[in-house]
Amino acid sequence: MENLAINITNLQVRFGNQLELSIDSLRVYQQDRIGIIGENGVGKSTLLKLIAGELIPNQGKIQTEITFNYLPQLTYLAETKDLNLELASHFQLKLEETSERKWSGGEERKIELIRLLSSYEQGMLLDEPTTHLDRKSVDRLIEELRYYYGTLIFVSHDRYFINRVADKVLEISATGSKLYLGDYDYYLEKEAEEAEKARLEATHMGPDAVNPVME
Repeated sequence: MENLAINITNLQVRFGNQLELSIDSLRVYQQDRIGIIGENGVGKSTLLKLIAGELIPNQGKIQTEITFNYLPQLTYLAETKDLNLELASHFQLKLEETSERKWSGGEERKIELIRLLSSYEQGMLLDEPTTHLDRKSVDRLIEELRYYYGTLIFVSHDRYFINRVADKVLEISATGSKLYLGDYDYYLEKEAEEAEKARLEATHMGPDAVNPVME
């Protein structure tokens, strides 16, 4: 039997009069690997903050059964003190420079990822983890995550990354959310099928309809 990691019911988050996020029901199980997708401004990062305990919903309930490490989309300090040197070498991050060195955006992201990967929790939340990373570094991150056996939930626009990491895709939109059991390519296939079905229904033709024979 699958063990529950997160249970969300009747969730709503508002900023002023603006509805930021709405999820009727979502159950996440231990060892799920969920990629969250959607347009900008639909509440993807907000959901991670809720799970991390940094926000409280206006309505509904979010129940977490495990503890999560959390990497936000924006970080402000790349601290290299006591950084895992083995992981740093895996990410080709050179640490011999002085602490006064100004790090690039990609290097800062590597430092935050290394620090997160060095501290194990049963759950991990990543918000746009591949930001500023080159393809080699993205591949290294994918490889490191292969050895992570906890519950992984991440927001990403990187189709390559999602396809290689996620086993479920959560689409968030202005009207709600929907969970797909598969990677990003599977999500695109199902989305196309649903769009075609909706088109046929809109034209009063079922998927099994045939064209009438002209006499």
